[in-house]
Amino acid sequence: MGSELHQEPIWCTLWSDGSLKQIQLVLKMGRNNKPKGFKRNDDDGEPMDVIRLRDGIKKTVIKNDIEFFVQTTSGNNAEESKKWICPFCSLSFGVGISHVVAWESAYGPEKRRHFHNACWSKFQGRLF
Repeated sequence: MGSELHQEPIWCTLWSDGSLKQIQLVLKMGRNNKPKGFKRNDDDGEPMDVIRLRDGIKKTVIKNDIEFFVQTTSGNNAEESKKWICPFCSLSFGVGISHVVAWESAYGPEKRRHFHNACWSKFQGRLF
């Protein structure tokens, strides 16, 4: 694809040192910064779902010497009528609200709780 873009040189006229000069421009393709042997994996034809990649990434957070597993979620994958109650502020929220799902590592995900993002950042206690 590189050299077939421009078969003939481009000539430009520039004003330099009090006189007109004509120069020839040579167009080059940009560098490919991928390592040799790099192969793009587009074989599956399925587009990448960025929202699903971002949601559900589990990380470990320690608050007051208690280890929590934490995941962010957009809340879009739940049933339409699903509601959660934030254990920090005791307010309910529903589908489509971005929030944090957290559970103490000692208890497992069956004891998980759903927090508003701001409530989780303020939370410092135990879940049980």
